[in-house]
Amino acid sequence: MLFVFWGDLLRGDSLSVRIDVDRSGHEISPHLVGLHQVYTFTPDHVFEEGAFTEWVSKSGFSTSRFPGGSTVKYWDWEAPTGQPFEDPLSPEFDASLNESETEWMSLDEYLGFVEATGMTPLIGVNSYLGTVHGVEEEMIEKAVRSVRYVKERGFGGGFWYIGNEEMYKHGGPEGYARVFRRYAERMKAEDPEIRIFWNDNNPTERKIRAFLENDGGTADGLEAHGKWPFGGSPNLPSASYEEWLDEVPLRDRKNGDRKEGGRRWRDAADEYREIAASMGRDLLIANNEYGFGKKSYAGSFPRYEKGLLVTEFLMELLIGNWDMTAFWDLTRGTVDGVLDKQNDYRVNPAGLGMALLADAQGGQFLHTVETEIQSVHGFAARKDGAILLYLLNKTVESQSCEIAMRGARAKEVALQFLVESKDGYAELTQGRFTASKGTVQVELPAMSFAKIILRDPVDTVSVQSMRKDVSGFQATN
Repeated sequence: MLFVFWGDLLRGDSLSVRIDVDRSGHEISPHLVGLHQVYTFTPDHVFEEGAFTEWVSKSGFSTSRFPGGSTVKYWDWEAPTGQPFEDPLSPEFDASLNESETEWMSLDEYLGFVEATGMTPLIGVNSYLGTVHGVEEEMIEKAVRSVRYVKERGFGGGFWYIGNEEMYKHGGPEGYARVFRRYAERMKAEDPEIRIFWNDNNPTERKIRAFLENDGGTADGLEAHGKWPFGGSPNLPSASYEEWLDEVPLRDRKNGDRKEGGRRWRDAADEYREIAASMGRDLLIANNEYGFGKKSYAGSFPRYEKGLLVTEFLMELLIGNWDMTAFWDLTRGTVDGVLDKQNDYRVNPAGLGMALLADAQGGQFLHTVETEIQSVHGFAARKDGAILLYLLNKTVESQSCEIAMRGARAKEVALQFLVESKDGYAELTQGRFTASKGTVQVELPAMSFAKIILRDPVDTVSVQSMRKDVSGFQATN
């Protein structure tokens, strides 16, 4: 049976898209598409109606990093203050400025959210205060109690991280590894099934080896944060919207080999993995703070195009065989987060792009897809008997593509396009195509992201059932 959405016949020269169904790459991690929740920026009213929880569940997000990045340095899970960057052990700390419980998410509320969405928890441990104030044993005991609490709630064996961007507060990679070990050994004594990440945003071979020589075998994963065009505030030239249009693949200009333009996200994870493997370690590799760099360094992007950039970034991490990601962050500003908190927490375009890519989790990566135009690119994967083809068109014109599969013929096809809505956000639309002599002709809208499902009808599940309605969510205050 052939499903065709008939429209005007496509005209003009077509880009060639060839899929080799016999090629086989890595398994796409089931934990690839994750959120990042800063506990102080996660008010109760976003979750209490249940609509956002339902949207997250339908969209396929697999993890959510909690209680945040730098916020974890000041977080006391047993007595949260709601102040994201104020040290509760400092003599200058002002408790009168603590936020109401309705304005932040507790660990208990987070676990309820995880349970309702079916995600795997990813929870941080505060190691910073233990080192800075000389109260490490107290903080280790607090970490152990949190592991026990989470396990008793039914979430044993989840993901954890110790510290956030604080390696040199502990004395560099060697010192951080020894601190990490003291926490991790006690935490794993409470729950041997948990997996724990350390953080190094620029993990060179020397630093990876230095850490793994001192952690006593306790680390299960490395998370390397990075944004486009870079994170932090290095003395580097700003990037521009026009540069992004031509940049394939995306790079981190701050870290890696700057002479080569910085690290390529599609290459970095395997490079880190190989270094660890040479030491007999099998590590998970994560970017648990990916996203958009500071506005002053990342140029001026409209809301929708910023969502396309984030979607492309996540696609690069999928191509690159990363095990986990967490987008920075859920409610960052009005256009930089998954939700636009200035407009009743409406879903930004990036959230819909993530939802499309979430469908590939647990599938088999086949290969990247390139066309005659560099800025029209993507990848192919296999899942549930179907071929998933993802294509990004970051050109200002629509592009006609002729799709053919080597070793197979698509007789059942479905399309979903991420396109700009009239009000500058995004929407998912069904695309049209024509099929003839074993090829499928598709028109990619200008500045769009496409998920194309191709299946032989001998499989019993229709491609139509693989579509999902994740058009968006909007809270009310």
